Amino acid sequence: MRFDEHWMMVAATLVYGMAVMYSIFLWRKGFTRDDTINIGILVGGFGFHTLALMIRAAETQRCPINNLFEVTMFTSWLVGFGFIIASFWSRFRSIAAFVAPVIFSLSLMTLFPNVDGPVDSLRLEGWFILHVPIILLAYGAFAMACVSSVMYLTHAHYLKYNKEMAFWVRLPSIYRLETTSVMLLTGGVILLTLGLGLGFVILKNTSGSFLSQDAKIYWSIAVWVGYFALVLLHWIFSIRGRFLAWLSLALFVFVLTTFWAANLLSDIHNSPAGN
Repeated sequence: MRFDEHWMMVAATLVYGMAVMYSIFLWRKGFTRDDTINIGILVGGFGFHTLALMIRAAETQRCPINNLFEVTMFTSWLVGFGFIIASFWSRFRSIAAFVAPVIFSLSLMTLFPNVDGPVDSLRLEGWFILHVPIILLAYGAFAMACVSSVMYLTHAHYLKYNKEMAFWVRLPSIYRLETTSVMLLTGGVILLTLGLGLGFVILKNTSGSFLSQDAKIYWSIAVWVGYFALVLLHWIFSIRGRFLAWLSLALFVFVLTTFWAANLLSDIHNSPAGN
């Protein structure tokens, strides 16, 4: 890992960690304190994060999405960008306390040893270069759907036990949270389908087959099947409420905890370019 972007990500992760600590403070105070401070902390971390991406892009003269370090850094940046857009709506400002742990966890992963390894062996040109960004946008949508689901479950908990707190007023309605989560899940599935479709075409052009015995490919198909089934359950069988939220949360936890292993076990995505 190069020195400059490494220390920018260290700074971003430390600031995101402060946001997590302040989020815990807000939870303990029942969200009776102003959450504008938390938004400001996250925006500060996002600034360091953006600098890290810009430095990496300037050094490599390409979009920084070609190895595990770059993909994790770019995905967490997308989540942060989505949060900043959502925070313009007052009812979504409390999302800071929910999104902070997600961004912090992803950013922390970029600091692990040996993450900044060789770039992918596939050289993408033309419109095939959209393969990785589209998939990363899908993962970003799934991350935001997870955050929305956690907010839904928290709101439902307070409603169930009839706890009258300022927290109620600061959160979007149950209906809006569920609608937002469904939209993000559906959009994520569409993006992941497009991204994987491009990947299969790339494999066909480079190896003569649409499939390859590669851990990352099997993992990606498993993720697509899981999210496609979840969206299908909602739109066809009217699965909703807590069950939908818990499934969304469980699927993203699976993605978050297994992505590294799948990527490291992949011959296609973990080999030096040109080898």
